[in-house]
This record gives sequence, C-alpha cells and structure tokens, in this order.
Amino acid sequence: MPRTSRRAGSGQSSSIGKALTVLRAFMDQKEQWGVRELATVLDQPLSSTHWLLQVLRAEGLVEWSAGRQRYLIGPELERWGAALGKLSKRHALGREAAAALAAATGAACCYAAYDTPRRRLLVVAQVPEDATALPPLGTALPLADGPAGWAVAALLPDTERMEWLTTAPARARAGVAAVRAGVAAGDGLIAAAVSDAVGSPLGALLLAAPPEQSGCLRSAADTLAQRLGGRILAGVRGTAPRLLAELGTALRERLPELSLEDAELGNTDRLTAVEEGRAGYCAVTLERIEAAWRGVPPFAEPHGRLRLVLPLAALQLHVLVRADGPLHSVADLLTARAAAGEADYVTAEVWREVLALVAPSPAVRRRASARMVSLPYAEANRAFAVGELDALVSLNAAPTRDYEMLGREVPLRLIPLPPALMERFVARHPTFTAGAIDPAAYGAGGASVATLVTVLGLVTSATRSESEVGQVAQALERKLRETGQPALFWPDSTAVPLHPAVKR
Repeated sequence: MPRTSRRAGSGQSSSIGKALTVLRAFMDQKEQWGVRELATVLDQPLSSTHWLLQVLRAEGLVEWSAGRQRYLIGPELERWGAALGKLSKRHALGREAAAALAAATGAACCYAAYDTPRRRLLVVAQVPEDATALPPLGTALPLADGPAGWAVAALLPDTERMEWLTTAPARARAGVAAVRAGVAAGDGLIAAAVSDAVGSPLGALLLAAPPEQSGCLRSAADTLAQRLGGRILAGVRGTAPRLLAELGTALRERLPELSLEDAELGNTDRLTAVEEGRAGYCAVTLERIEAAWRGVPPFAEPHGRLRLVLPLAALQLHVLVRADGPLHSVADLLTARAAAGEADYVTAEVWREVLALVAPSPAVRRRASARMVSLPYAEANRAFAVGELDALVSLNAAPTRDYEMLGREVPLRLIPLPPALMERFVARHPTFTAGAIDPAAYGAGGASVATLVTVLGLVTSATRSESEVGQVAQALERKLRETGQPALFWPDSTAVPLHPAVKR
C-alpha cells in the first residue's frame, strides 16, 4: 500500500489523519499487526503508533491478542466493514451462497455472521442489496429477533442455550422449539443455521420465501458450511512458500470448494481453528502438531480431533550469516543479533534451545536469548540485507527462493550445527532428525552443511469426511510427484493418528 502523504493542519486533524492511516493498514493490507511492524510500514514513530492503537482499541476498532502479541481488527471495525461492503473471505463466501440461493429460488436472501461474544448476528451480505423484506446490510440481529437468530440459538451448547432461553421472550422460545433440521420460520421468512465441523454456529442464511423452500435453503446452508470449514490454512509467505502455492493450485483444480489461505494466524491458532471446526486443514510442522495433540505448551488442552493427512516437505533449519563476516559457528552466534521468525514460530523455539545447548553458562544463555529479534521472515530478510541483523534462522525447504534472491544482494554462508548438539536436540525432540543442506542450492560450493530437519505436514480433523480427505490426499500426492519432491513418511514415533481416509 502506498504510504499516505502527511497533510498540514491542526493537531486534532493530524491525529485523526494518522488514526485513519492506521485503520487503512488493517483494511487494505492485513488483519493483524505488531506495533513495530506497523510503525515501520507507516513511517511513523513507534510511540505515536502505540498511542494511536490504544485510542482505537478503546473504541473497539482494534483489539489486542496476548497470545499472538499483535493487534487485530476489532468488532466495531468489523461492523463498519459489513455495512460498507468490506467483506472478509468468510463474508464473501456468504455473499456467494446468498446470491446462488436467490438465483435458484427467485427470493431475496441474506447471510448473517454469528458474533459469538455478543450472541448476535451481523448481516454481512444481501441479494439484492435493496431487498425490503430482509434486514438491511450491516444490521445487528439479536438471537431473539426472528428466525435467523432462532436457528442459531438452537445450535448453542445445551447449557448456553438453556441459559439464553430463561431470559428470551416467549415468541423466541417458541421459535427455537419449532426449529426442524436447522431451519426456522417466522414473519414470512425462513432461516437455516450454518455451522462448523463440530456443530458450533457460524451464521445463518435468511430467505424471504415460504417454508416450502426449506429443502433448498438447507442444502445451501450445508454447502456454505462445507466451504467455510474447508479452508486450508498455510503461511504461504513463510515456510515452503513456492511448494504451498503449487499445491494450492492443484487443489483448486480438483476441489474448488476448498481454498488455500495465506493465514496470518500462527501455527498454534491454525491448529486450534482445525480442532474447533473453523478450518478444514492446516499445514504446520510435526513438532507443533504433536504438541497440540498432547495438549502441552503452547496449547492449554489436548486437540484430540486432529488427524494426520500427508507429509508435504522436509524442512531444514537454515542458519545464515554474511559470507564476508566474522561468524563461522553456532558458538559465534551467542553474541549475534539473530532473527528466527516471530515469537510463536517453532523456529524461534528451536533456535532458543540450540543457543541454550551451546551456551557455556545460564547467564550466557539468557543474554543470547535476549538478543533474538522477533520479526516475520520477510522483514528479517530486509533487515539482514541492510546490516541491521547478523544472522537469519528459519525452518524452510531448500532451496528457498527468498534466500536465493537475498544471495544476489549479499554473500551468504550457511552455519553448520555440531553433531553432538544435534544428537542432544533430537533426543529431546523426536520429530526432528539430523540432516544436511547442500550449499549448491544457494549457488555456493563445499561440503553439505549439517543441520536439523523436520516435517511440514497437512493435518485435518476427525470430523472431515473420508471422501473429501481422500481426494485431498490424492491430489496433493500427485502434485508432489510432479514437482519432484522426495517421498516422505510420517515417523513411527508420532502419537497423532492418521485420518481413516489415508490409512489404506
């Protein structure tokens, strides 16, 4: 996004302009930001950016996620976005479903997304947009207010639904009691709830039609639920970006109802989205999948629905420094400024432990850990190129295109890991093995560079159908063979079950 020019004016108008610039970054670029990252992109002082975010947070326009250590789009801004047509991908799918249903029935239709914390629906798509029989775009609908809310209320967990019913008006209680097969009727309208893979409400389709159209409505809601739950979450600008992009193309050709999303979510949040039915699949490291399955930090509880689908790529731990610099070993990096991704990346945890294994004392270990810089891979590459970082660390599939391009700007050297260090690390983390990177992958000569290797894998939920998972696995296996990827297998030591579709 081009940087917004600064205009002269009063202090108040200047502050408003800067606040709007911050909001535009959330709307036009991505839905979550770190303070330092946002200040750099907007060319604003860090202190000013932090103050503006606090003001916007107080108004509900952004919210702070302690788990991700980032600011996210807030509920008030989401309401604005719905009213102004700034639709998220989920809302866009809702609009497509409403348009298809309206075309099939000849009746006006809208999609309302469920706002879980406030127990209300937000009308985010309407076809046609001037339909008088439906609530206007951007309207907030309490669950007690008509068939869309009743259909969603019927899907609430038993305890939550009973609590809500005790305060709901008699008409709403009757409406919920009359819900059949997820469809509610009232006021000349019919509504079908849209749920995720574990039955939790995501929203509702509302149709200005008689109950005779319930079958068509229910079918549309089921299709939308499959599409909303069929997201494949992967950070395609991070680990193995080129491979994931190619796999996404293959899936779109075979299964167009699935979508590969360049998720800003960290590995932890991606796996939780799959566990909770908010996404169908995600591509993450086996280390993180194992942690989620067992319910060990950073996960608060076991993710028992997770199922393995397919190992996608071998990821090597890349430790890169300038070839013309003084750093030659892991021990040299104890005093270096190194970036190993963001704080919740598996890479950051791996590198912190590598430093701990090589540090001669706890004090040295703490100082080395404190020197680590938390940055997304792309930002770290830029900082390294201009000399602001001494080393780059990432888990990536070699050759990595970003490093190939970086090597054209600055000469690069891969740092090897000592065999004894790798042996100790693998003993603690059986999802890793000792391996190597061929320097020729980055245009360098010499012997292979010893390093740690793990697996990037695709994981789904036990609730996904065998038919769909089988088709996904077949499409990806075919593409992996076409791209020349070596055959990979899940290690025998993994405790996470395979999905039934891939057991055969």
